[in-house]
Amino acid sequence: MFLKLRLSLLILTVALQITVRAQNDSISLFKPYLLSNHPFGMFTSRINHNFSLQATQKQNISFTISRGNVWLPIATNKIPVHQTDRDILSTYEWHHRNYQITSRNITDFQTRTLEADGIFSSYYFQLQQPIANNWDAKFNLKFNSITGGKFPIAFLTSDEAIEWFHSNLAGGHDAFGRRTKAFGLGGFYYQDEDENEIKIDNNSLFLSEISADWNWYPKTEIKGFKSSTLIHTGVSKADKTYLFNLGGSASIIKQWHLKKRKFNLGISTGIIAPSVFQKIPFNFNNKRWIGSLEFQSNYFYPHKSNWFIVGINFHGQSSFHKMNERNFNVIESGRLSSHGHMAVSHLNRGIQGWTFVFSYQVNKFTISTFFREDFLVDNAPDVQVGWGFNYVLQ
Repeated sequence: MFLKLRLSLLILTVALQITVRAQNDSISLFKPYLLSNHPFGMFTSRINHNFSLQATQKQNISFTISRGNVWLPIATNKIPVHQTDRDILSTYEWHHRNYQITSRNITDFQTRTLEADGIFSSYYFQLQQPIANNWDAKFNLKFNSITGGKFPIAFLTSDEAIEWFHSNLAGGHDAFGRRTKAFGLGGFYYQDEDENEIKIDNNSLFLSEISADWNWYPKTEIKGFKSSTLIHTGVSKADKTYLFNLGGSASIIKQWHLKKRKFNLGISTGIIAPSVFQKIPFNFNNKRWIGSLEFQSNYFYPHKSNWFIVGINFHGQSSFHKMNERNFNVIESGRLSSHGHMAVSHLNRGIQGWTFVFSYQVNKFTISTFFREDFLVDNAPDVQVGWGFNYVLQ
């Protein structure tokens, strides 16, 4: 883990020294869709935070494709129903609770089971439309797929590539028990506490979200800091049910001019209510809300009449399941490795990731590539890479 962090910091240091930039102005700054391809992210909208300084004055279209390797071998989370049982189990470390729940004959509990393996990909289409001087809208369409992703088609995200990295550079040989199964498998299974199930097979492609982001940019500016607010409305699909998601976020960003170069830094926070008006067919989020915090920095560098950019993004998200369950839950797994609990244990803590973005803009066209790493390991996904394309129509 320490070696993995050192290597990632080295990548960051090198990235910061690469010349970069985006568009001629902050109005048309292109930010690819950087959210993680977490398995539960297929069933709800999440806030795609906005770091533009002003509303766009030109219509543009964009497409982002990203692939992330997910390895969550099957595990079950048992949640005792009675408070007395919870109090007893909370006095023990989590890895001792299996023995305690059996020896004390605690049988009244709820269970959740999760298994996910494969390359989880997203395909994100966006149309950005000006509305007024300080308003714009983004209309979004997202598809998801699950595949085995064998090498060399999935060059950086295949099981072979990741295990080569662990065995030869950092992490150790078969650190997560991935070699106990065949490489290149794909699939998803989840059962909630009410025994509702959802299963997605390998080589599946499906529409997961139709949404719109309504962005307002107040004219007020304080010491160079500008702000924006976002209202998110979206429809996602879970099993055969369409669900309405409602959320919002607020961002603050400042840009510094360094001769011909630019640098900006922004922070944004948001919250979304998945399935705000309906009951979801299975309970993947027992809090009924998802909060998020995001930092983004961009360094701009001119190259003739074009521009380079390097961006660094941090995205943190609240847990899908209640965090206090960690105090008394009981986890059963196949014990493929010491990390076998992770399939369900990571759902009771916040998840996060760092993304490094490299872009090049030529006239009306921008191309980006990005690399995401889960420093606080959850393997959902482990490594994620992607490409973004943006074209100004007017």
